[in-house]
Amino acid sequence: MLPIFRASAIARFAAVYPNRATGARAVDAADAAADAASDTPAATVVTLAARAAASALATAFAARAAAAAFAARAVVAAPAVAFAAPDAAAAFAAVGSDVLKLDDGGSTPKQLGCSQLWPGTLPESVASAWQKKSAQLRNRGSHWLVWIDWYDGVLGGSPSAPQRSEAWEMAFTDIEHPLPWDEGAEAVNTEIATRLARLKISESRPLPDEELAAEQTRAELAEVASPQPSLTQNGRLDAGPNATYDAPLLDDDLATLPIRQRNLIMIILDDLPRNAPRHLGMCLHSYGEELKARGVQPILGLLKDMADVIAAAVAAPLAEDEWLEPGVRQLFTSFRNNHDAIVQHFPLDPKREKVFDRIPVNEAEAAGAKLAKPFEEVAASSNEARRAGLTTDDFVAVVEKMTEFARVVSTQPTNLAPPAPASGVNLSPEIQIDPADRPRSVTVKKRIILSALGFFERAYNLAGSSASIATTDQGAHLIKTLWDAITSLSSFVG
Repeated sequence: MLPIFRASAIARFAAVYPNRATGARAVDAADAAADAASDTPAATVVTLAARAAASALATAFAARAAAAAFAARAVVAAPAVAFAAPDAAAAFAAVGSDVLKLDDGGSTPKQLGCSQLWPGTLPESVASAWQKKSAQLRNRGSHWLVWIDWYDGVLGGSPSAPQRSEAWEMAFTDIEHPLPWDEGAEAVNTEIATRLARLKISESRPLPDEELAAEQTRAELAEVASPQPSLTQNGRLDAGPNATYDAPLLDDDLATLPIRQRNLIMIILDDLPRNAPRHLGMCLHSYGEELKARGVQPILGLLKDMADVIAAAVAAPLAEDEWLEPGVRQLFTSFRNNHDAIVQHFPLDPKREKVFDRIPVNEAEAAGAKLAKPFEEVAASSNEARRAGLTTDDFVAVVEKMTEFARVVSTQPTNLAPPAPASGVNLSPEIQIDPADRPRSVTVKKRIILSALGFFERAYNLAGSSASIATTDQGAHLIKTLWDAITSLSSFVG
């Protein structure tokens, strides 16, 4: 279904918005959609339609209006027709009717594209096929709702519906930004839902330049966020590694690092004096549990938050006088060396660090309850949502860990930077990353604020685009507290 919908969306956009769908990118998108559709059960009609759209885009549109209109109209019949093959003749008769309207000037391509798909009554067999197919898609995951809604709008025609704007239609295509087709349906559909949610916010009111810049910053942080929220197949909010930024380069060194680090953590916890800071033991335990759960592909953001909180506790001015004995200090040095070795196996992490480094944060203002309270409210509403079956245990666990970090750093001095990378770390040559490519000015507090802002932004967009979450009392409350947290944390940025 995904390649069929892909070809449908690009072909339709080519016909309805000819002035926007121009240039090499649009042609390439149409060609790629045709290639992807060539192996589907609806290969002939879908591939021909997408090729016609590409041809229309590659030449003067006026000369290809009929071809593009044929593409848009023929291919959107395919999702219903392809898997039940009912009334194929009726489908092509409807297309013939469309072509005649174009030829005699009775309709423009845009008018045709925005009108009801089937002239007269929708054939019963087509309606039944689409009802069955849409139910199957819902059962595969709520993320399919974006395409079900899109196709329902195409069936009924939507010439004046505000949500069917040019930007709304373009969100389903690669014309402005590529969609992650290689990552599967859930990744594609989640990205479309995120685009639509962001568009809904931006189109609800004209944004001043500073608000638009803030929205773009949040979108950038959501892209690099680790942990990364997602939707499960049954429509629950989940959280895990960032599929792009938390993908490690594997070698023999990394394979043994998690075990070595976990063993070291157990030794530190056994030797830790009773008067050591309580949050130190909590972070060490959580770090070890993350490695135990996910091994060589952990949620890197959580590991870095925990390691930086640990480093801050060890670097406290009175630590050595009160609880940090020389032997324990050496254990923490080994812990940091291992942590730096783990982090350097993630080649895209420097790019994320540069994003954090570039965004200014008022750390002095982010203190006490002003920092901790937004996290605590999201944690409370996430637990309510879990009891209602709207979130996974992993999502709640991630939010609770972030909340604990926020409580700790809310009482820490400002501008406390993590230590420099350990020297002499032995890594394979292909893993080496130039220290110049890894900014070090990101403080503990800054990282936690920006990481959370990206996480909350993505979770807010996903929850708001999911009917199964947004239509419940607990889901609506979670969405509200996520937005309130976004607003609060954004006040520290800039």
